[in-house]
Amino acid sequence: MLKAVSKFDTTIYGWNGSIKNSADQDWYKVKVKGSSKNYKIILQDLPQNYDLNFYDAAGSLLYQSINTGTTPDNIIANSLTGSATYSIQIVHDASVFDSLGCYHLTINNSTTAFKLSNQLIVNRKAELLNIFPNPSAKEISFSVYTEKEQIIGVIIYDLLGREVYSFSLQLSAGDQKITLPLNDLVSGPYQLVVIAENNLWREKFIKQ
Repeated sequence: MLKAVSKFDTTIYGWNGSIKNSADQDWYKVKVKGSSKNYKIILQDLPQNYDLNFYDAAGSLLYQSINTGTTPDNIIANSLTGSATYSIQIVHDASVFDSLGCYHLTINNSTTAFKLSNQLIVNRKAELLNIFPNPSAKEISFSVYTEKEQIIGVIIYDLLGREVYSFSLQLSAGDQKITLPLNDLVSGPYQLVVIAENNLWREKFIKQ
């Protein structure tokens, strides 16, 4: 992994790194100091479909960014605990890496909270979906609960992390059952991601 050569450089310019093979794991530590307890983490210039995870000192996943393809990932983490240490993970599937291409990571902190508006990601731990039937040849169904009427995004990724199907759906409040046809998908494993205002669900399924 390549990094900037000095503390000043990394503060201003960030870090460059690469995922060289399927087992490569890149982690960064954030130590909260003083009154600057609000953080914005940006992962950009992606050569492959990498994602961001943000953990507390106990290893609990607090926030995720799972934007599609090489779209930059962002995490807003406001009002962090003073003097605490947090971890940032560059996430990738075993089949997704690039030994030559580098990503760029920047970590910004401030005494004032970063705005959450107009973000393309959901800063929330992913919950598992109950997909049925799984495996399936024709269609899959799943249920989600929303506290109010809202628009959700539904995305299906293939094994290489490529988006193969996506759409938006207007839901009323409460429990909702959603059925997706699989006619246009070739046989194999996939990941289903559902994004709402304050929730993120995902689960793997197999098209027979």
